[in-house]
Amino acid sequence: MHKNAHPQHAYDRTAYIEVSPGAKRATSTERIEMLSRPKMRQDRFGMDETEWGQYFPVSEGAKKATASGRIESLAESKRYHAMFQNEKPVQWPVDDGAMKAIASLEIQKLARPRSRTMIKDDYDPYKVPLAARRARATPRLDELCVPLPRKCRSKKAA
Repeated sequence: MHKNAHPQHAYDRTAYIEVSPGAKRATSTERIEMLSRPKMRQDRFGMDETEWGQYFPVSEGAKKATASGRIESLAESKRYHAMFQNEKPVQWPVDDGAMKAIASLEIQKLARPRSRTMIKDDYDPYKVPLAARRARATPRLDELCVPLPRKCRSKKAA
């Protein structure tokens, strides 16, 4: 048995709509025609203007100006320090001294992994040791385990 839809469910509407006869006969007003025409704008890239739209023309003297020798020297990039070295390449040849080097006993000892004495094949991490089973809490620990009276609430009898 098929379940019915909710009584207030709005089904998908059809993509086809009927245009009313009044909308078919409608004509636009002169104002609507004027607003529908594109705006005539000046060439935005031909004008020197700021982002706010003000026009600031460049004077002829500024267009013909040349920089002085001092300005030219200030415009030059700074030179590197005398002891500056470029970055090292990603790959470089290893020198013979490094290839023939022998590590000292101390370095060999440090390079070895630590020896672990607790590695046992029959070790069970979930087994509780006997000493832990026999352990008793101190009186102070028992005192700290009791919940605070102000936080305790008696249950209501039903």
